[in-house]
Amino acid sequence: MYVKIEPSGCLVAPENQGKREQVGCWVGVMCRFYLDPGDPGYDDYYTTHYVWIPKITAEYDQWVRSLPKDENGVTIMPNPNDPYEGYPGEMMWQLNPFHNHRIYVEPDAQDKDILDMAQGLLKLSAEKYAKKEDHRVANKPLMPVAFTAKRLSDCEAKVADIKSKQLERKASKTKAK
Repeated sequence: MYVKIEPSGCLVAPENQGKREQVGCWVGVMCRFYLDPGDPGYDDYYTTHYVWIPKITAEYDQWVRSLPKDENGVTIMPNPNDPYEGYPGEMMWQLNPFHNHRIYVEPDAQDKDILDMAQGLLKLSAEKYAKKEDHRVANKPLMPVAFTAKRLSDCEAKVADIKSKQLERKASKTKAK
């Protein structure tokens, strides 16, 4: 099993400015959890998370914009059982994570500490997934901190730092209990 940090999902949290002023701000780090062959639950994971999807290109965007919309402006896909039916562009296989989870860290957190935290949650979530249980895991509660311009700046700098890297880590094999 392994965890990848998804740069596009990293942000200064909370996103709501008013909420920041009440509780402070942290660095939100999006973690994607994956299983490897041989991990408990892998066969079920692979059959449900290895998907055939369109390669996202300008052609795909144009195709989606050409589809009809419902009264709320939501795109109506051609066939609910095969939403990409009729798509003329290139398709590809993609292995999706079995779980996405955002953790919250201090702006001075080191990459090793972020990956340690993510790896611990990965192992807990994977054990639950293998047992076909609800595999969501909880973060430790965040204590309010003083919201300052410096803290916001530090959080923004850490988010930019994380987004400039490709952080991931393999976890040691664990057995479902």
